[in-house]
Amino acid sequence: MIITALLTGKKISTFKNKNEIKLHDEFIFNYPAKQAKKVKEINFFYTSSDSEIILNQTKKIGFKSINRPRNLARKNSKHIDVLKHALSIFEKKINIQIFWSFCWLMLLS
Repeated sequence: MIITALLTGKKISTFKNKNEIKLHDEFIFNYPAKQAKKVKEINFFYTSSDSEIILNQTKKIGFKSINRPRNLARKNSKHIDVLKHALSIFEKKINIQIFWSFCWLMLLS
């Protein structure tokens, strides 16, 4: 079974600068990312974002980056469309066909 962790976050959100908030000198999005890295059963780690801060910080932890297209980073963008985009990237990068009975996606957002 393949388990993939996906952290999603965009540069501009309804709560201003929410993803740039630090708690105890750590970006808030790093907390779920670091906890996911501790789970031995997770095979792949990805971040989908249009924010260089989010992508660079999670890359330091060991997540691979998915550069989110502008049309998926707008205020009215739907999360399901972001997930579909990420799944299409997984199929290419992991070189597998996505079968839901054998593949699990863990959302960290």
